[in-house]
Amino acid sequence: MKNYYDILGLSSYEDSQDVILDKYKEVTTQLRSHVLDKDMSGQLIAVNEAFLVLSDEELKKKYDYALSSNLVNEELLKLLAAKRQKAEQFINDKLSNAPKKRKKSKWPAVICGFFLLSALGTISRTCSQAYMQEKSSHAEVVNTFVVPSDWTEYKIDNAFSLSVPNNMELRNDYDDYTRWMSNNIGLISSADAVFQQKDLSSMTEDAYNTYARVLIQHFSFSPGEVEHHYESPGLVSEDYRNLREMVDEEIKPYTYIERPTWRWIDLDGTKAIEGSYRRNGDDGPVKCKFYLLSNYSEMAKILVTFREKDSERWASDLDNVIRTFKWESPR
Repeated sequence: MKNYYDILGLSSYEDSQDVILDKYKEVTTQLRSHVLDKDMSGQLIAVNEAFLVLSDEELKKKYDYALSSNLVNEELLKLLAAKRQKAEQFINDKLSNAPKKRKKSKWPAVICGFFLLSALGTISRTCSQAYMQEKSSHAEVVNTFVVPSDWTEYKIDNAFSLSVPNNMELRNDYDDYTRWMSNNIGLISSADAVFQQKDLSSMTEDAYNTYARVLIQHFSFSPGEVEHHYESPGLVSEDYRNLREMVDEEIKPYTYIERPTWRWIDLDGTKAIEGSYRRNGDDGPVKCKFYLLSNYSEMAKILVTFREKDSERWASDLDNVIRTFKWESPR
């Protein structure tokens, strides 16, 4: 029987779910320097399988007993096989849909690794760096937003801050909803922060009557690998292909109602590339905004979504979330 603790580099029979999650993130972070190809599938499946088993507390108890007693029953083997199957399907789907590496790509091409590795909490460093173009193409200036006093400001990785309205909450790794998603669907969010409609964490009926998300990721690069915060280089057809492929992967298993359109925006001197599109959802169309912001040696990726029929409740506030963005050390 596999030793999932060894796979994640954990002490035997580690009980803290926080430690298990932190170690999982650490292991996947170490994959950043690797090339994404089929040869990595075995390693990626093993890491994902180990996390799915050890983060399921009931299954972990059965597994720990079998590991300590060296007694394995058919029921346990079936449960472990189910986790393995989820991991295999997840990784193989992602690998089969990951775009191929291209040469001479501009800075948006560094996001080509997001399709697979963002799902594992990592980012590929293997895409080739940008060839130089104009650094000052048109960026549409957005209106300044005065943050209401009842909004909450969050700092992400001590890299940037963002504020969210009081009808949203920060998702915790082990609240009721997150645990249900992980154990029943096998979904592991790669985001550094996920904000959702208030009280979804406790799975209240009222929270299920709407849908809204703000998902945030922060990535580090070598100095100069991405643009300064004030630069908005012109985009060419390959960049649009890269961006489109990225969003194609983001919306799965859903499909477009309206395909993405792209523009540069200016947030009080900080430039961001913004994509707008609509997709279908479990209860009607969903409006989506996708943002990429670079800062010389780091990048932020922000996805904002809400159910279209709830636009009156969400549209104004969620359109303004990006206007609260600030780099801690703009470069």
